[in-house]
Amino acid sequence: MGLAATKGHTQTVECLAALGVAIDDVDGEGYTPLARATAAAHAESVGWFVERGADIRAKSAQGLSVRGVCEARVAAAQTRTELSELQRIILLLGKPTAAQSTTTLM
Repeated sequence: MGLAATKGHTQTVECLAALGVAIDDVDGEGYTPLARATAAAHAESVGWFVERGADIRAKSAQGLSVRGVCEARVAAAQTRTELSELQRIILLLGKPTAAQSTTTLM
């Protein structure tokens, strides 16, 4: 799922989830698919994960949060389009879903 997220293939991510692949599985470098989609500046994929309750607080093996991944990418953005996508991601990460709100309350 991480590779599909990195490439911005949201439909593939959706199919994998329908087949039972967990949306918060961690890859060999300790990144979730949400972090991979964030690092690749794919706002549509990030939105898909956020809407389905992916853990936006998950940290990589290096201790980098999803928001930290996004902030690092903003600093390295080279085009307006890339920066625009990253700004959309920041907004998406700032909006907890109903699933995340419920988890926080428990």
